[in-house]
Amino acid sequence: DDPNLSKYPFAYLCEVGHMDITDKEVVGMREYLLRGGFLLVDDFRRSFELDNFKYYLKRALPEPEYELKPLDVTHPIFNCFFSIKSLDVRSPYGYLRPEFLGMQDKHGRLMMIVNYNNDVSDYWQWSNDAFAPIDDTNTAYKFGVNYAFYALTH
Repeated sequence: DDPNLSKYPFAYLCEVGHMDITDKEVVGMREYLLRGGFLLVDDFRRSFELDNFKYYLKRALPEPEYELKPLDVTHPIFNCFFSIKSLDVRSPYGYLRPEFLGMQDKHGRLMMIVNYNNDVSDYWQWSNDAFAPIDDTNTAYKFGVNYAFYALTH
């Protein structure tokens, strides 16, 4: 609900599985997205966490044309700077298969990317540590660069 949010074309939500936002924040999310803002949603897993996020998303954008949909590797967000060849990446949660979801506005612009069963930012956060193999960390940086590049050019 911060009026300064509109100054930033790219916003990041982390661990939305337990998010609890006010009515004013729901309105702020709607305005931000429909006025051209881009949202990266990362670091959550389990169906109840996705359901929690979808609950608030549906409150912000109740119209039926706004729906989270699976993205495949042909979507421009995966090829706007780096050419990402596969979405079959390792989840830091080990046993889960990452999913990439998106929501478009009425003009086809992707308003958000949702990294479900994934935590791309963990690879960024721990890239100087032995948290993950270097190839996984490099791939996570490619996703991040593409997300930012897409957000700033669409």
